[in-house]
Amino acid sequence: MALVKRGTSTISSSTGTSQSVNKVTGTASGDLMFMLVGITNTDNRVLQIPDGWAVWPRTAYIPTQGICMLLWRIAGGSEPSSYTITFSTSATCNLAIISYYSDTASGVKVEDIQAAYNGTLDFTFPSVTFASSAGVHLCLGFGATSAATPTTGYNEEFDGDTGYRLYCQTKTIAASGTTGSKATTGTDQDNVGISIALAEGSFVIPNGPSHRETVSVGPSTVTSQTLGVPANLKVGDLMVLEVGFSGSDSTPSVSGWSTPTNGSLAGSTGAYLFTKVAVPGDIGSTISITWGGASRV
Repeated sequence: MALVKRGTSTISSSTGTSQSVNKVTGTASGDLMFMLVGITNTDNRVLQIPDGWAVWPRTAYIPTQGICMLLWRIAGGSEPSSYTITFSTSATCNLAIISYYSDTASGVKVEDIQAAYNGTLDFTFPSVTFASSAGVHLCLGFGATSAATPTTGYNEEFDGDTGYRLYCQTKTIAASGTTGSKATTGTDQDNVGISIALAEGSFVIPNGPSHRETVSVGPSTVTSQTLGVPANLKVGDLMVLEVGFSGSDSTPSVSGWSTPTNGSLAGSTGAYLFTKVAVPGDIGSTISITWGGASRV
């Protein structure tokens, strides 16, 4: 019994208001998929991630050269051929996916995950702890502009391509305990390192609450917008609504939700956050957002 890498999928870095990456070949229901997102432009923010994906708690960083975040998803029975990230304005972006499954259909769990911004010139991945006696140490990074040499004993999964790069190395673990901090050699920029302890078992999120589903809509230039709640929403769930905008119109309003937190980033571009604890009437409902004039949201 063991974890098996399903595969990887990467794109060459390119510039635009959206970027797409193909699903991993052979993706099957139950695969645990990780998408590493690296955005070079520091003045851009992700407006929309693919439906059904979520940002892993405490793995979104803004290093000196851009933005890095880790998304995750458990594959369903019918996955799209590709997944798209959309930006507020044109951005240079790298995307990569790596996915795992259990050869005994036991599932894949994350026993520990740590992330850190590194001021050193080499990718440095924080120590993680394995409770299980077998698993995979998955190391993901963003930031270098030159190729890395993997840590001794680790396999390089991807290192690409030009500009600020996405990087991945892995190692099969055969004993419980801590991995210690691991570093590559040969790189030339400060960077972000994400370190994950993968093992067989039922999926849970360490370092954060359990996540049900992410839904999204837009972007478009309108005076109001609607969004359906997650299909598997339960009474008592904490819902978080982000309204990203580009325009100088009034504060958005969402009936029944909290007073918005103003997350304006610069000038007329930014975001508002709303929260609400789900009640019976929210199940299967639609959220309506309105504001005073036409903005791109």
